[in-house]
Amino acid sequence: MPYVASNTGTRARKKLGSKVIESVFQQTQKQWHQSANHEN
Repeated sequence: MPYVASNTGTRARKKLGSKVIESVFQQTQKQWHQSANHEN
């Protein structure tokens, strides 16, 4: 069972605009990267 409806991202982008969705993506990516504790 998927956690998010398949069209949720598309609907959010249409409602909020692509810049907002890009910002959320970048913030999430940064947090996940920091949480990964890479050994580099």
